[in-house]
Amino acid sequence: MTMLKGPAAVLYGRGSSGGIINRVTKKPLATPLAEVGVVVGTERQKRAEFDLNTSINDDAIRARITGAVEDSGGFRNDYFLRRQAISPSFLFNLAPDTKLTVQFDYLHDKRIADQGGPAYRGRPVDVPIGTRYGSADAGAGNVESTVKSVTGTLDHRFNDKWAFHSVVRNYEYSLGRNNYTTVSRVTDGPIPTVTLSVNQRNRNDRGTLWQNELTQKAETWGIQHTLLYGIELGYQDKSDRVAGAPGTTTYNLFNPTLQVT
Repeated sequence: MTMLKGPAAVLYGRGSSGGIINRVTKKPLATPLAEVGVVVGTERQKRAEFDLNTSINDDAIRARITGAVEDSGGFRNDYFLRRQAISPSFLFNLAPDTKLTVQFDYLHDKRIADQGGPAYRGRPVDVPIGTRYGSADAGAGNVESTVKSVTGTLDHRFNDKWAFHSVVRNYEYSLGRNNYTTVSRVTDGPIPTVTLSVNQRNRNDRGTLWQNELTQKAETWGIQHTLLYGIELGYQDKSDRVAGAPGTTTYNLFNPTLQVT
Protein backbone atom coordinates (compact mmCIF):
# COMPACT_ATOMS: atom_id res chain seq x y z
CA MET A 1 0.00 0.00 0.00
CA THR A 2 1.25 3.48 -0.92
CA MET A 3 -0.21 6.45 0.97
CA LEU A 4 0.21 9.88 -0.57
CA LYS A 5 -0.92 12.92 1.42
CA GLY A 6 -2.02 16.27 0.09
CA PRO A 7 -2.87 17.65 -3.36
CA ALA A 8 -0.04 15.66 -5.00
CA ALA A 9 -2.46 12.71 -4.88
CA VAL A 10 -3.82 13.92 -8.24
CA LEU A 11 -0.74 12.32 -9.81
CA TYR A 12 -2.62 9.02 -9.46
CA GLY A 13 -5.67 10.36 -11.26
CA ARG A 14 -8.99 10.90 -9.53
CA GLY A 15 -8.76 11.56 -5.80
CA SER A 16 -9.49 14.06 -3.09
CA SER A 17 -7.18 16.94 -2.20
CA GLY A 18 -6.50 15.35 1.19
CA GLY A 19 -4.64 12.36 -0.21
CA ILE A 20 -5.05 8.91 -1.65
CA ILE A 21 -4.21 5.27 -0.91
CA ASN A 22 -2.68 3.42 -3.86
CA ARG A 23 -2.80 -0.38 -3.82
CA VAL A 24 0.29 -1.83 -5.49
CA THR A 25 -0.29 -5.35 -6.82
CA LYS A 26 2.27 -8.09 -7.32
CA LYS A 27 3.54 -8.16 -10.90
CA PRO A 28 5.31 -10.96 -12.82
CA LEU A 29 9.05 -11.35 -12.16
CA ALA A 30 11.98 -12.42 -14.32
CA THR A 31 13.05 -15.14 -11.86
CA PRO A 32 11.05 -18.26 -10.91
CA LEU A 33 9.15 -18.15 -7.62
CA ALA A 34 7.11 -20.69 -5.68
CA GLU A 35 5.79 -19.92 -2.20
CA VAL A 36 3.08 -21.55 -0.11
CA GLY A 37 2.03 -20.31 3.31
CA VAL A 38 -0.35 -21.39 6.04
CA VAL A 39 -1.56 -19.17 8.88
CA VAL A 40 -3.16 -20.62 12.00
CA GLY A 41 -4.09 -18.42 14.92
CA THR A 42 -6.19 -18.09 18.00
CA GLU A 43 -9.96 -17.79 17.66
CA ARG A 44 -9.99 -20.51 14.97
CA GLN A 45 -8.06 -18.51 12.37
CA LYS A 46 -7.16 -20.63 9.32
CA ARG A 47 -5.66 -19.23 6.11
CA ALA A 48 -3.69 -20.73 3.20
CA GLU A 49 -1.99 -18.71 0.46
CA PHE A 50 0.32 -19.26 -2.52
CA ASP A 51 2.48 -17.26 -4.94
CA LEU A 52 3.80 -18.82 -8.18
CA ASN A 53 5.87 -17.11 -10.89
CA THR A 54 7.57 -18.25 -14.09
CA SER A 55 8.94 -16.87 -17.37
CA ILE A 56 8.95 -18.50 -20.82
CA ASN A 57 10.39 -17.90 -24.30
CA ASP A 58 13.61 -16.31 -23.01
CA ASP A 59 11.69 -13.93 -20.76
CA ALA A 60 9.38 -12.80 -23.59
CA ILE A 61 6.43 -13.69 -21.38
CA ARG A 62 6.20 -13.69 -17.61
CA ALA A 63 3.33 -15.22 -15.65
CA ARG A 64 2.41 -14.99 -12.00
CA ILE A 65 -0.56 -16.15 -9.95
CA THR A 66 -1.32 -15.47 -6.30
CA GLY A 67 -4.24 -16.68 -4.23
CA ALA A 68 -5.57 -17.25 -0.75
CA VAL A 69 -8.36 -19.05 1.07
CA GLU A 70 -9.48 -18.21 4.60
CA ASP A 71 -12.04 -19.75 6.95
CA SER A 72 -11.75 -18.15 10.38
CA GLY A 73 -13.69 -17.58 13.55
CA GLY A 74 -13.37 -14.84 16.13
CA PHE A 75 -13.83 -13.87 19.76
CA ARG A 76 -17.44 -12.82 19.12
CA ASN A 77 -20.14 -15.48 19.47
CA ASP A 78 -20.90 -17.25 16.17
CA TYR A 79 -18.39 -15.09 14.29
CA PHE A 80 -17.14 -16.35 10.92
CA LEU A 81 -15.02 -14.98 8.09
CA ARG A 82 -14.68 -16.73 4.73
CA ARG A 83 -12.51 -15.35 1.94
CA GLN A 84 -11.34 -16.57 -1.45
CA ALA A 85 -8.95 -14.56 -3.62
CA ILE A 86 -7.04 -15.23 -6.82
CA SER A 87 -4.98 -12.88 -9.00
CA PRO A 88 -3.26 -14.08 -12.20
CA SER A 89 -1.07 -11.65 -14.15
CA PHE A 90 0.98 -11.71 -17.35
CA LEU A 91 3.76 -9.48 -18.66
CA PHE A 92 4.64 -9.38 -22.36
CA ASN A 93 7.99 -7.89 -23.39
CA LEU A 94 6.86 -6.69 -26.83
CA ALA A 95 10.13 -4.87 -27.58
CA PRO A 96 13.24 -3.77 -25.66
CA ASP A 97 11.47 -0.53 -24.68
CA THR A 98 7.84 -1.70 -24.71
CA LYS A 99 5.98 -3.96 -22.30
CA LEU A 100 2.35 -4.87 -21.71
CA THR A 101 1.03 -6.11 -18.36
CA VAL A 102 -2.40 -7.74 -17.97
CA GLN A 103 -3.79 -8.46 -14.50
CA PHE A 104 -6.95 -10.12 -13.22
CA ASP A 105 -8.32 -9.94 -9.67
CA TYR A 106 -11.11 -11.81 -7.91
CA LEU A 107 -12.04 -11.49 -4.23
CA HIS A 108 -15.03 -12.93 -2.40
CA ASP A 109 -15.65 -12.05 1.25
CA LYS A 110 -18.46 -13.28 3.50
CA ARG A 111 -18.71 -12.62 7.23
CA ILE A 112 -21.21 -12.31 10.02
CA ALA A 113 -23.10 -9.02 10.30
CA ASP A 114 -22.01 -7.82 13.75
CA GLN A 115 -22.36 -4.23 14.93
CA GLY A 116 -20.81 -4.89 18.33
CA GLY A 117 -22.45 -4.05 21.65
CA PRO A 118 -24.77 -1.12 22.43
CA ALA A 119 -24.02 1.75 24.80
CA TYR A 120 -25.73 1.96 28.19
CA ARG A 121 -25.58 5.00 30.47
CA GLY A 122 -22.75 6.56 28.53
CA ARG A 123 -20.48 3.53 28.22
CA PRO A 124 -20.39 0.08 26.58
CA VAL A 125 -22.88 -2.31 28.16
CA ASP A 126 -21.25 -4.56 30.80
CA VAL A 127 -21.61 -8.01 29.23
CA PRO A 128 -19.08 -10.70 28.18
CA ILE A 129 -17.07 -9.52 25.19
CA GLY A 130 -18.43 -12.30 23.01
CA THR A 131 -22.08 -11.31 23.51
CA ARG A 132 -23.72 -10.68 20.16
CA TYR A 133 -26.87 -8.71 19.43
CA GLY A 134 -28.44 -9.86 16.18
CA SER A 135 -30.17 -12.72 14.43
CA ALA A 136 -29.95 -16.16 16.03
CA ASP A 137 -29.20 -17.50 12.55
CA ALA A 138 -25.68 -16.16 12.18
CA GLY A 139 -25.39 -17.55 8.66
CA ALA A 140 -28.44 -15.61 7.47
CA GLY A 141 -27.29 -12.33 9.02
CA ASN A 142 -24.18 -11.70 6.93
CA VAL A 143 -22.23 -9.21 4.86
CA GLU A 144 -21.11 -10.56 1.48
CA SER A 145 -19.00 -8.78 -1.14
CA THR A 146 -17.42 -9.72 -4.47
CA VAL A 147 -14.81 -7.73 -6.40
CA LYS A 148 -13.70 -8.52 -9.96
CA SER A 149 -11.33 -6.48 -12.09
CA VAL A 150 -9.08 -6.63 -15.14
CA THR A 151 -6.24 -4.17 -15.74
CA GLY A 152 -4.05 -3.57 -18.77
CA THR A 153 -0.86 -1.48 -18.52
CA LEU A 154 1.27 -0.37 -21.48
CA ASP A 155 4.72 1.17 -20.92
CA HIS A 156 6.91 2.50 -23.72
CA ARG A 157 10.18 4.43 -23.56
CA PHE A 158 10.82 6.53 -26.67
CA ASN A 159 14.30 7.62 -25.58
CA ASP A 160 16.15 8.82 -22.50
CA LYS A 161 13.89 11.88 -22.25
CA TRP A 162 10.41 10.70 -23.19
CA ALA A 163 8.27 7.83 -21.83
CA PHE A 164 4.59 6.85 -22.12
CA HIS A 165 2.42 5.05 -19.55
CA SER A 166 -1.19 3.98 -20.16
CA VAL A 167 -3.52 2.03 -17.85
CA VAL A 168 -7.07 0.86 -18.56
CA ARG A 169 -9.08 -0.86 -15.84
CA ASN A 170 -12.54 -2.39 -15.71
CA TYR A 171 -14.09 -3.45 -12.41
CA GLU A 172 -17.28 -4.81 -10.86
CA TYR A 173 -18.18 -4.66 -7.18
CA SER A 174 -21.21 -6.09 -5.40
CA LEU A 175 -22.18 -5.81 -1.73
CA GLY A 176 -25.03 -7.53 0.08
CA ARG A 177 -25.97 -6.92 3.71
CA ASN A 178 -28.51 -9.57 4.63
CA ASN A 179 -30.57 -9.33 7.84
CA TYR A 180 -28.15 -6.65 8.99
CA THR A 181 -29.13 -5.65 12.53
CA THR A 182 -28.49 -2.26 14.13
CA VAL A 183 -29.37 -0.91 17.57
CA SER A 184 -32.55 1.14 17.34
CA ARG A 185 -32.82 2.16 21.00
CA VAL A 186 -31.89 1.16 24.55
CA THR A 187 -34.63 1.49 27.19
CA ASP A 188 -33.68 1.84 30.85
CA GLY A 189 -35.76 0.37 33.66
CA PRO A 190 -35.87 -2.51 36.16
CA ILE A 191 -34.97 -4.80 33.24
CA PRO A 192 -33.16 -2.70 30.61
CA THR A 193 -33.93 -3.71 27.03
CA VAL A 194 -32.41 -3.16 23.61
CA THR A 195 -34.48 -2.90 20.44
CA LEU A 196 -32.91 -3.86 17.11
CA SER A 197 -33.77 -2.92 13.55
CA VAL A 198 -33.19 -5.18 10.57
CA ASN A 199 -31.84 -3.83 7.28
CA GLN A 200 -31.25 -5.20 3.82
CA ARG A 201 -28.80 -3.53 1.43
CA ASN A 202 -27.78 -4.42 -2.10
CA ARG A 203 -25.12 -2.35 -3.86
CA ASN A 204 -23.58 -2.83 -7.29
CA ASP A 205 -20.75 -0.76 -8.79
CA ARG A 206 -19.07 -1.07 -12.17
CA GLY A 207 -16.79 1.16 -14.14
CA THR A 208 -13.98 1.65 -16.61
CA LEU A 209 -11.04 4.03 -16.11
CA TRP A 210 -8.36 4.97 -18.64
CA GLN A 211 -5.30 6.90 -17.49
CA ASN A 212 -2.53 8.17 -19.78
CA GLU A 213 0.75 9.81 -18.79
CA LEU A 214 3.59 11.26 -20.87
CA THR A 215 6.82 11.94 -18.97
CA GLN A 216 9.51 14.33 -20.15
CA LYS A 217 12.94 14.88 -18.64
CA ALA A 218 14.49 18.26 -19.36
CA GLU A 219 17.33 20.49 -18.25
CA THR A 220 17.47 24.28 -18.05
CA TRP A 221 20.53 26.18 -16.79
CA GLY A 222 21.90 23.00 -15.22
CA ILE A 223 18.67 22.21 -13.35
CA GLN A 224 17.03 18.83 -14.00
CA HIS A 225 13.24 18.76 -14.48
CA THR A 226 10.67 15.98 -14.82
CA LEU A 227 7.45 17.11 -16.52
CA LEU A 228 4.27 15.05 -16.46
CA TYR A 229 1.44 15.43 -18.99
CA GLY A 230 -1.66 13.35 -18.50
CA ILE A 231 -5.33 12.76 -19.13
CA GLU A 232 -7.81 10.39 -17.51
CA LEU A 233 -11.19 9.27 -18.81
CA GLY A 234 -13.66 7.23 -16.82
CA TYR A 235 -17.17 5.86 -16.63
CA GLN A 236 -18.78 4.60 -13.42
CA ASP A 237 -22.26 3.33 -12.61
CA LYS A 238 -23.61 2.64 -9.13
CA SER A 239 -26.89 1.31 -7.77
CA ASP A 240 -27.68 1.10 -4.05
CA ARG A 241 -30.93 -0.19 -2.58
CA VAL A 242 -31.69 -0.20 1.13
CA ALA A 243 -34.76 -1.52 2.95
CA GLY A 244 -35.34 -1.72 6.69
CA ALA A 245 -37.76 -2.76 9.40
CA PRO A 246 -37.31 -0.56 12.51
CA GLY A 247 -37.92 -1.97 15.97
CA THR A 248 -38.10 -5.57 14.81
CA THR A 249 -37.04 -7.34 18.02
CA THR A 250 -36.49 -6.41 21.68
CA TYR A 251 -34.07 -8.25 23.98
CA ASN A 252 -32.97 -8.17 27.59
CA LEU A 253 -29.96 -5.85 27.40
CA PHE A 254 -27.78 -7.93 29.72
CA ASN A 255 -29.00 -11.39 28.71
CA PRO A 256 -30.19 -11.34 25.09
CA THR A 257 -31.96 -14.47 23.86
CA LEU A 258 -31.53 -14.13 20.12
CA GLN A 259 -34.34 -14.83 17.70
CA VAL A 260 -34.28 -15.60 14.00
CA THR A 261 -34.96 -12.39 12.03
